[in-house]
Amino acid sequence: MSNLLDVKRSSVSRTLKEYEIYLKEFEGLQSKLDTLKERGNDHETKKTLELCNESESVLNDTKGRLFNYAIDLESYIKEESDVLDSKGLEMAKESLLTLSKRHPQVGYTFGL
Repeated sequence: MSNLLDVKRSSVSRTLKEYEIYLKEFEGLQSKLDTLKERGNDHETKKTLELCNESESVLNDTKGRLFNYAIDLESYIKEESDVLDSKGLEMAKESLLTLSKRHPQVGYTFGL
């Protein structure tokens, strides 16, 4: 049981890191796009807008996966909490709490 908990917790942690990287990239592109619009560089603005749209798409996909992994982990904890080791259980709960606090825009609310 503990191996499955570790896999599910790792999925949340890994995807959370991915999400944070993509979010930072998207925010950087948004900032660059705003600057380019002010300068009036149409060609570079268009290319940056394309990158921004691609980045937003990847970000939304990652957000959806992260939400699903979090729900899956929470469900697993609720179903198997009586047979899970306490250290693994606490680490899993901490991962979910971190997600809930740091990125409410993902839509997951810590409920354990």
